[in-house]
Amino acid sequence: MQLLKRSCLPIRLVLRKHLKSETVSGLFLLITLTVLVIYPLIMLVLNSVGISVNNFSFNLKDYLNLFFDRQFLGALVNTLYLALTVSILSSLIGGGLAWLVTRTDLSGKGLIDLLVFLTFIIPSFIMAVSFIELFGKNGIITNLFLETCKVNTSPLEIYSLGGVILVMTINLYPLVYMTLSNALKNSDHSIEEAAYLDGAGRLRVLFSITLPMIMPNILAVGLLVFARTVACFGVAALLALPARKYILTTYIYTALSSLNLSQATTVSIILILLTGAIFLIQSKFLKNRDYITLSANSSRPKELSLGRAKKTVMGIILFFFFLTTILPLIVILLTSFLKAFGLDYQLSNFTLANYRNILFEQSLTIRAFRNSILYGILSASIALLLGSLATYLANRSSFRGRKMIEFFASWPMAIPGIVIAVAAILAWINPPLKLYNTPWIIIVSYVTASLPLVVKNVSGLLQNIDQELEEMAWILGASYLKTFRWIIIPLIKPGLRTGWILAFLFVLREIPISLMLYTSGTETIGVLLFNLRSDSGGLETLSAFAVILLLLTITGHLLIKGFRRWEKVN
Repeated sequence: MQLLKRSCLPIRLVLRKHLKSETVSGLFLLITLTVLVIYPLIMLVLNSVGISVNNFSFNLKDYLNLFFDRQFLGALVNTLYLALTVSILSSLIGGGLAWLVTRTDLSGKGLIDLLVFLTFIIPSFIMAVSFIELFGKNGIITNLFLETCKVNTSPLEIYSLGGVILVMTINLYPLVYMTLSNALKNSDHSIEEAAYLDGAGRLRVLFSITLPMIMPNILAVGLLVFARTVACFGVAALLALPARKYILTTYIYTALSSLNLSQATTVSIILILLTGAIFLIQSKFLKNRDYITLSANSSRPKELSLGRAKKTVMGIILFFFFLTTILPLIVILLTSFLKAFGLDYQLSNFTLANYRNILFEQSLTIRAFRNSILYGILSASIALLLGSLATYLANRSSFRGRKMIEFFASWPMAIPGIVIAVAAILAWINPPLKLYNTPWIIIVSYVTASLPLVVKNVSGLLQNIDQELEEMAWILGASYLKTFRWIIIPLIKPGLRTGWILAFLFVLREIPISLMLYTSGTETIGVLLFNLRSDSGGLETLSAFAVILLLLTITGHLLIKGFRRWEKVN
């Protein structure tokens, strides 16, 4: 008995040492995330009710005033209308494509997957620029339509809420497609086949069996699309602000531009309540989702024959992709080589000067690229360190605050970028942590916004790792951090790579945070993209910027796909 006690003593010491290291790491991370995520939000809430460093007069007058402000009420109605319309249209397009690809004998399925992926990685702001070049005052389709039909009215008023709906639907339907195609592939197709054998028609099977089976997926991705549309800024600022049509994000931008910080703060809180509610509903919904329709049968479902309509359907789909993806990319590429937007697409009107000016001659653009790359590397690396450690503690430790750590690291997913910027201004404008008017306020805000990208890509991999590996390392004397470094990191390396690349690409494409926080000398690519918006001048330079950013985005996503294939092979 005495011998048994002695043999258990080293294990107890190791576990005690492990718990101490776990507690220290957990407290450090909890404090860090509180400073990064929670403190700015607290300052936002306090300022919205009249409490600040220099003032303590609690009141709700700013909230009450908003509901007598017609412009705010219009922005709120426009936001809900925009988000609901985009959600419905994205679900119809993405869901319809997913059903055709997974349940019918449609040809060219690989090509459709490729074109959907290409659409998915095009930044929404670049998509909006391309549609201005197609449907703006001097747009290609506009001029062609006016000359052909001999009329004075454009076929589409791109500067409108309708223009925002068009661009956001094209930008977000790939999310629906990818989610629902996976759901349809994994659902129990034998139920549908049994219904067909009983004589049920296609529409009856679709509405009575297929849709109910994947309804949890439809609602979950619909909420995601709704939240992303509510949080959109760049597209709405580019296409709706010129028509004086506001949504909540552009209303906040306008208030800040007018130096009305109290109004911007109050609307930011309302926007957080809206997006946060959607985020919590989606999290609860996914947590309680029923998976009983998943099939253990690996066979492919019997494909429905489209018959004579097969070529027609494929033709319509290809024409859709040509209008929404191929043509916009061609136009933005050609425009990037024009001497001035509006000139004919003739060889004499093409030049390399736009790219030469951006990359080698204009000090502002060179500085913007340098800043974006530097900020991207720093913020992605810090977010990777904090996000991976937060995920590890949340899923593997017995630290009492682990659930709080997981929530803090994931919560920025529900906060629109422009709200993060407003909160950062209020949090870092005064001592002792005065970061305002420095590059660090941008980097800290990028880290906050990037954290969920890392958490999302690491958590799934971590949950598949057997915990016995860590326990053996602890027994052999490895500390908590050494176990994380030498055992866990090599096993979750694919998720770390993907998370870092996505965080870096987010920084390159990000607009509202940079726009609200930059000063002279800290300009980024997003700031220049936004400030160059116009269809009467500057579109050729803006297009060159867009092409470079698009190439960087495609390269990043190809690297992610390449890494995933390499991991599968090895």
